[in-house]
Amino acid sequence: MSKLPSDLQRGALYQTAARQALITQAALVQASGNGAPGVTSAAPSPCVSICQMDGATGWCGGCLRTLDEVAAWSRLSDAQRRDLWQVLSERAQFLTRLAARPLPPAAP
Repeated sequence: MSKLPSDLQRGALYQTAARQALITQAALVQASGNGAPGVTSAAPSPCVSICQMDGATGWCGGCLRTLDEVAAWSRLSDAQRRDLWQVLSERAQFLTRLAARPLPPAAP
């Protein structure tokens, strides 16, 4: 009989997959704006409609933007949006590394 993952494990797996998807999307956004001939796509919004701010980081749980970054998005140039995508990728990579670290032993 296979053991089903707990809700906590499923949540962690989802977060890992979501962060990897954000990292991949950021790479695609960067590649599409590298000045290649015939490439004119605008940087898309990173919003994934999971708008819940994390109190510890100040980042949205879905797209990893701050409230200020969310509010400023519509006023940013395409280059600034691509720069922000790079920042979001770095945040996702940081959280991925953090999640991979073993937890310290519980205090008695």
